[in-house]
Amino acid sequence: MYDTKALRIDPDAVRAWLRQPSAEDPDFTHAEQLGVDEDLTGPGLGGFLRDVRDVLAADPDGLHHRADVTRVQLWLIPDGDVLDHGAVITVDLAGGIRLAGLHQDVKDFAERGQRGVAAVLTALEHIAAQVCLLVDRYQAETASHSGSPANASATGTTGRTFSEEAVQNAANQAADDILDAVHADDTGLRDAMNLLVNATLGYLTGQAQDLAEVVEQGYEATYDEVLSWIREAA
Repeated sequence: MYDTKALRIDPDAVRAWLRQPSAEDPDFTHAEQLGVDEDLTGPGLGGFLRDVRDVLAADPDGLHHRADVTRVQLWLIPDGDVLDHGAVITVDLAGGIRLAGLHQDVKDFAERGQRGVAAVLTALEHIAAQVCLLVDRYQAETASHSGSPANASATGTTGRTFSEEAVQNAANQAADDILDAVHADDTGLRDAMNLLVNATLGYLTGQAQDLAEVVEQGYEATYDEVLSWIREAA
């Protein structure tokens, strides 16, 4: 087991890096090159999560991965035609394992009134915390299952295992296929299937114990509001 965090953020080092001239174009700072603007970058403004994604991908000074973490990515999830309403965090581990968290709303990454570098730093700290939760949970579950006789069959072979990403992709594809097959409307059944997929991942990873927790972690609406959408299909 490791005694350091899977991903650590040094805010001062990241802030200093963002203010430094870009190696590709010294006339611009890293922040300017990556689209981080002190007035126009922040939750509630278009492109915020895109800017956070680009800063994360640039691997700035002050972003420290543990040796077993090979890559952290932010995948923007569109809400209709809008790409900036939420995202999924993935963590690649040595050995080819990819972990995926639940869908997160843009409001989870920073406070609505934050702007510029401060908003980006808050988002990076949120990502680091989520990465640590994902990796720590995965390692704890792996340790608890390794060597357990219950995991082996009578012939000594083990069953197939799947990464969180594989389960998420399969669940999303199944939901999309069902919705397309019945020509589902934008609400009602579609909301039910979305909640089913989110709940499946939440229960699988241990991030949620019931539907109320799934909604609390992945939706801006209240639990009762989400259920009211689904009741339209009942």
